[in-house]
Amino acid sequence: MISKPELFGLALCGGKSARMKTPKAEIDYHGMPQWQHALALLSRHCAKAFLSVSPYWRPADMHVPQIPDRFEQSFGPLTGILSAMRTHPSVAWLVIGVDMPFMDDDAIRALIHNRDADRLVSAFCHVDKMVEPLCAIYEPSVLSTLLEFWAAGTHCPRSILRTIGAHLIVAHNDRWLQNVNHIEEREEAKLSCSAKKTVQITYFAQLREQRGCSSEILETAMRSLRELYSELQTKHEFSLKPEHMRVAVSDRFVDWNTQMQSGDHIVFVPPVAGG
Repeated sequence: MISKPELFGLALCGGKSARMKTPKAEIDYHGMPQWQHALALLSRHCAKAFLSVSPYWRPADMHVPQIPDRFEQSFGPLTGILSAMRTHPSVAWLVIGVDMPFMDDDAIRALIHNRDADRLVSAFCHVDKMVEPLCAIYEPSVLSTLLEFWAAGTHCPRSILRTIGAHLIVAHNDRWLQNVNHIEEREEAKLSCSAKKTVQITYFAQLREQRGCSSEILETAMRSLRELYSELQTKHEFSLKPEHMRVAVSDRFVDWNTQMQSGDHIVFVPPVAGG
């Protein structure tokens, strides 16, 4: 069995941030600058992690692992991706953009778990199958192809991935791929990221077997019970769909679209065999 190429992480930080009016990498969504959050996230899942930096932005601490743009003229995110691949051409690169503040460990795990190393690129896509090139794994074999597109004047990563037929992975949590590019979006994202709730969850029957425990206390940024179950379903590979179960909060059955509150006791009730 041929092993997969080693995986390095790359957080793209080098844009002009013209619409945001301030460097996106410096925005604090999680109690730290977004570049620091993204670098820590990648470091937990990749052998090594780097920031992609440019003349437009770089961290004040020069000891932070980083890869400067290797092209005199920037042509967007492709500049950072190619610079990283030319610096370490024998590894695969898991690329994320710093303008995706809702990217989390579950998203990275899902991307890595569904990676197809025999394809040139494995990328998340939206439910409408629109590929997201800034949340993707680029295998070392794609480098020559990317350089060919660059030389031909095609610099849009999304267009390139559509053309080469990237391996698409549907992001089951819509928020993972949410871009924050404007000041109004930034303030809303800050509020959403800070509004995490602590809830207690009880599992029964099949869910208890698949989770490996009967209850747990967790912190979540999800708003509705449906969003919470989607998050848990992706994380723990639950086989049951919401429409096949009932859900209760504080001993009362409720609708899946019910908004959660911190301190809620949530019970997922699978169908029970027998009469």
